[in-house]
Amino acid sequence: KSLTSGINDAAELFELSMAEEDWETVEAVGQDVEAIETEVAKLEFKRMFNQPMDPSNCYLEIQAGAGGTEAQDWASMLERMYMRYAERKGFKVTLEEESP
Repeated sequence: KSLTSGINDAAELFELSMAEEDWETVEAVGQDVEAIETEVAKLEFKRMFNQPMDPSNCYLEIQAGAGGTEAQDWASMLERMYMRYAERKGFKVTLEEESP
């Protein structure tokens, strides 16, 4: 409900500030809208995890496969990418095992 009122307030304030050519307020409204967009993105991400098993642990296995050093480098980059993404999204990340 607070998002809806925030959007409505921002729209109303934007219209008033545009009519009066108050550019500082227009900029402030833009910052408010960005904050609302961030909150909506967080809510959309949480909405994806609404099934009974979603709070459970997840194990991810990455294997380099054939390809030598390049395949190992790619697997290492992929591991870092997944770990950083999960950490940014607020998940606890633990590296259980790694082979050289």
